[in-house]
Amino acid sequence: MGYTQQNNSTEETVGGSIHINLSILLKDLLRNLVTVILIALIVSGIVYTVKENTAKPKYQSSATLLLSTADGSTSLSGNSSMTTLVQEIMGSSLLKKIVAADLGLDSATVPATITTIVQDTVNVVTVTVTADTPRMSFEVLDSILKNYSQVSDYLMDGLVLEVLEPAAIPYRAIAQTGARALFKTVFSYTFVILMVGVVVLSLMRDTVKSRYDMEEKVDAPLFATIYRETGGTRKKNLKAIWNEVKRRIPFLGEVKKQSILINDVNTSFSFVESFKKIRTKLEHEARKNDCKMVVITSVTENEGKSTVAANIALSLAQKSDKVLLLDADFRKPAQYKVLEAEKKEQGFGDVLQGKCQLEDVMCRYEKGNIKLNCLYNYRTYQNSAELLMSGEFEKTLNQLREDMDYIIVDTSPTAMVADAEIVSGYTDGFLVVVREDCSGVGEINDTIDMLSRYRSHLLGCIYNFAGRGLGRAIQNSDAYGSYGKYGKYGSYGRYGYGYGYGNQTKTQESNANKTEVSQKSERDLTKQNSGKED
Repeated sequence: MGYTQQNNSTEETVGGSIHINLSILLKDLLRNLVTVILIALIVSGIVYTVKENTAKPKYQSSATLLLSTADGSTSLSGNSSMTTLVQEIMGSSLLKKIVAADLGLDSATVPATITTIVQDTVNVVTVTVTADTPRMSFEVLDSILKNYSQVSDYLMDGLVLEVLEPAAIPYRAIAQTGARALFKTVFSYTFVILMVGVVVLSLMRDTVKSRYDMEEKVDAPLFATIYRETGGTRKKNLKAIWNEVKRRIPFLGEVKKQSILINDVNTSFSFVESFKKIRTKLEHEARKNDCKMVVITSVTENEGKSTVAANIALSLAQKSDKVLLLDADFRKPAQYKVLEAEKKEQGFGDVLQGKCQLEDVMCRYEKGNIKLNCLYNYRTYQNSAELLMSGEFEKTLNQLREDMDYIIVDTSPTAMVADAEIVSGYTDGFLVVVREDCSGVGEINDTIDMLSRYRSHLLGCIYNFAGRGLGRAIQNSDAYGSYGKYGKYGSYGRYGYGYGYGNQTKTQESNANKTEVSQKSERDLTKQNSGKED
């Protein structure tokens, strides 16, 4: 199946078969950059410390000499062979043997390093001896000066070295530059190796990273694509980045929770249109297959299923007053937070337990032209499986089916509990929300196979938080918020996207144009679906 690049995608094809999403790759690199730097600093710091503590102190003794001939001439400038000869004499094994014998050493070599620097223009020679002790460095250099002529006379007669600055016993050890160089080298190699490891792990991670992956790897049709919300002024984007930092480092402060809904004046046109297309498809399914009760689930938490479910219900409620949003997530309910409803003592779970009537917990969300019926849960129910398998749950769904045109059911993630499997057996169809680069492809396909074994009809997958481009992907890399560890009531992060938007007044002025265009697009899509059905 061919893949066509769409929507300013940053996905590339390597060798005709491997697809690389550059935005996700760069996001992984940036996300792990601080960790990689810290690890590289720790490793190189350990190596530096070991090198400093185990290295022996070194001492240097130097002498400055004037190179001349026996007749007193110092005009040797430009004579490269002469300067090379001096350096060879100073480093010769013969001279070292003579020095070792002069100092009474057992070995034929001296335990020191001899360095010779000849300045051609002025015929000045600097001889430096580095040894483990101050005395050894001085004695070796002193012996070299005394015995130098024994070797030089064999090679060139008349070469004289006059002492300009005599040798002295060093009293301080020289600074060890090797440890610092080693620190830089180890840091560089560690950093590069770790970053390469991040790239390899990112490429090997078998998640849905593009529309191509959705179409080729996932065993379900692509029902819709919801692109990540972008936009906002620079000031608001910087605030969003700061909020993301606070979310990762809790002690910096609490992050304000926020959802993004289609009836918010700041919501972009493309985001609203995504859910209107979903609404049109659900209306088509309702006419064709009598599919009016739809389950919205995901593989794991933080894939945005609750926000997607709420927006689907809001979109349907724009055309019908008989739309119900049912929060059947008994382990960690979220819909009352998404729609900013007032928390109450009793919820839908209490109806199933026989503690109250359905009318007592039925709520009404009204904003603008939207009138949405809602059944919330406000607390965790540990016996959720028993509640869902009770006859009261099925009886309540049948009653709601008669009263409502559409019912959108938000359930728990399938990887956490078995609630979604149970609920799907009582409904007409289900949609699986798949967030970009979140759940593994194998887990997604297992979820689809598991839910398909029940009576519910698979409508497809919603590709959520799809990237539009490299820059935007980095800017909003983790904006679609999570709400904490699953099953831990009251510990939740942000809903929605958590970043600022453009000027509100300007957005309101453009909403009229958005509505006109969106209605036209929806009518065209409805005609297309009706033609297919006929």
